[in-house]
Amino acid sequence: MSSFKKFSLLAMVLVIVASLAACGSGSSSKDSSSDSSKKTLTVSVDEGYAKYIDKVKSKFEKDNDVTIKSS
Repeated sequence: MSSFKKFSLLAMVLVIVASLAACGSGSSSKDSSSDSSKKTLTVSVDEGYAKYIDKVKSKFEKDNDVTIKSS
């Protein structure tokens, strides 16, 4: 294997490793006064579906421990 191919392979491996490290799950600091177990989902829907979202919203929030904000 030529030295150029070795260098190119090494460079590609380093780029891949760096990309994966950047996408890793790190801990993020959260405000201690907020409820970190409760998530908020913002849903944008057409006016025609707004009534349907309002119907299923409370059940979905209860089943998944989230808050849905319609916009």
